[in-house]
Amino acid sequence: MKEKIFRTVSCIFLVLAALSAALLLVGCDQESGCEHTWGEWKTETAATCVSGGTQKRICVVCKESETKEIPATGSHAFGTWETLIRPTVLKEGEKKRTCACGATENKKIPVLEGTEGLGYALINDGAAYEVYGIGAATDTDIIIPATFEGKPVIGIGNSAFYGCSNLTSITFFENITRIENWAFSECSSLTEITIPVSVTAIGAYAFEECSSLTSITIPDSVTAIGDAAFAGCSSLISITIPGSVTAIGADTFEDCSSLTSIVIPAGVTEIGSSAFYNCNALAAVYITDLTAWCNISFDGTASNPCYYADALYLNGELITNLVIPGSVAAIGKWAFYGFNGLTSITIPASVTAIDKSAFNGCSGLTSIVVENGNAVYHSEGNCLIETATNTLVLGCKNSDIPDYVTIIATNAFRGCSGLRSITIPVSVTSIYKNAFNGCSALTSVIFENASGWQQQSTSSAATSISSSDLANAATAATYLTSTYCNCFWNCLSSGHSQEKVTEGEWRAAFTFENVRVDCTTQAWGEEPSAHEPICGGTHYLFDGETVAVANGKKWIIGSEEPIICELLYEKRQNLVRLFKFGDCFGEFILLEDGTYFCLKSSLKDIMWVGDYIEDVYVTFTDGQVSKISYTYRGSSLAPPIVYTFTFSQYGQVVLEAPIE
Repeated sequence: MKEKIFRTVSCIFLVLAALSAALLLVGCDQESGCEHTWGEWKTETAATCVSGGTQKRICVVCKESETKEIPATGSHAFGTWETLIRPTVLKEGEKKRTCACGATENKKIPVLEGTEGLGYALINDGAAYEVYGIGAATDTDIIIPATFEGKPVIGIGNSAFYGCSNLTSITFFENITRIENWAFSECSSLTEITIPVSVTAIGAYAFEECSSLTSITIPDSVTAIGDAAFAGCSSLISITIPGSVTAIGADTFEDCSSLTSIVIPAGVTEIGSSAFYNCNALAAVYITDLTAWCNISFDGTASNPCYYADALYLNGELITNLVIPGSVAAIGKWAFYGFNGLTSITIPASVTAIDKSAFNGCSGLTSIVVENGNAVYHSEGNCLIETATNTLVLGCKNSDIPDYVTIIATNAFRGCSGLRSITIPVSVTSIYKNAFNGCSALTSVIFENASGWQQQSTSSAATSISSSDLANAATAATYLTSTYCNCFWNCLSSGHSQEKVTEGEWRAAFTFENVRVDCTTQAWGEEPSAHEPICGGTHYLFDGETVAVANGKKWIIGSEEPIICELLYEKRQNLVRLFKFGDCFGEFILLEDGTYFCLKSSLKDIMWVGDYIEDVYVTFTDGQVSKISYTYRGSSLAPPIVYTFTFSQYGQVVLEAPIE
């Protein structure tokens, strides 16, 4: 029974299959007049503006395909516009778009027009405008117009766009002559800016904390860049200071942590304090004139970019063997401070002044040579020596101190991290504070004379140093580099030509009755010619309680009378300090040459909190004070001032009263 059912089903299936095949043969039988059942045309190759394409369709029954050509379109299919030249407020721009066939189309972009809604204020007696603020403007791309209400727009005012964090670009007409203080401070989305050639000055803090600013173009028209103008521009990578700039203000590039290189032109004569503070990524400094570089007045370590860069390039060539040009007369403060890439120095006969900080921290230095004929300095044993005083001014890791050197100056070996051992000859009688500061590898110091040494710190009187300690080379090294590093060292073993005055004699000498005083001031790093007479007069005259200067003014010392002349009154304080030294007998030690020395004075009268007096030298002649010199350290932002007073005509000066 099952077999019969199976045969029946099989027969039915065969019949159905035969019928289906017959139907298919009938549907695609071209000879019988039947046509294919075609699907839709689909593009295989798209037509372009210059060439045809193809399309294809397929029969849904037999899958046979058919292809046909598509004619060229005859018109270009351009892509999106690409800006070739950005428009400015003065010139049209240009844009381009490209067809797939390679054909291009260019169009001009109209000149930019000023942003609407900015705030304006009249200046120059109503002759011109400056932009004083964002006003009602909402644009993020700001355009400063050439004119407003028929008058030129010539400036960007103080704090005009301060804190506009959405501002992404700024475009100027070339009428702008000055960008004032804080003009774009904290515009954190501003990425680039081009200063127009009409601008002559960039104010203080003008672009401070523009943290997205990666590039800025400063034209040759700019002659002054204010303090902290680019401080905190942490994305700024490189910058070229134009040759027209003569001074870079304090903190100008502070915290520009991405800055890797900078070009300093020959015209720069002054760089303010902390101008490059925290520019830790600086790798290269480029200059074109070594004489000009030596003459720059650097106001502190971080004002010199070499403090971070360690690489100074002269006309594109890295300096390692420094040969000072014969045109240089003086090497200023901090000129090559921390320049670790320096290996040798050659100083010509023309150099007669070298600041004590000029080569501090040049840890790679191995050779110091002074050319013959120099009237002030000479070299021996890779030491720079001041000839008149036999003072060792600068040493290096290969130094061998000559046996006639009497003084090792402040900072002489400072930062000399390659120095491992040194011998102090018997001729040395004074070692000034910080002479071996930062000599981290110095482990052996041999004192040829270990007896009679004393040290004086800024907070205590002089105390003796054990000769047995100094006889130990390792202990002596520790004392010089650490324990007593910031102290003044003095050796008394060879005796003095005169005995120390008594305390009574000391006090009597500071009465200054009927005496003339010639006095000058000097900021550290200035040339002797820069010494200025105090108060504009050439000298002071004392009669014990009254003081007069050569320009005819007169005061009672310590009185509270009104300020007649602010400058004179201010400087008069220094005379009060001179009297007060009479109370400081115990702070002074007698040096080998008969001069009295105090490392740091306890005097605090008429000074700001935190100010102090240090490096006080007092010279006696025939029982009278003949000269006083000291350094006044005030605000950390101001350079130390050296005051020098020379006394004469004791008992001979009589002031006629009244002096008006």
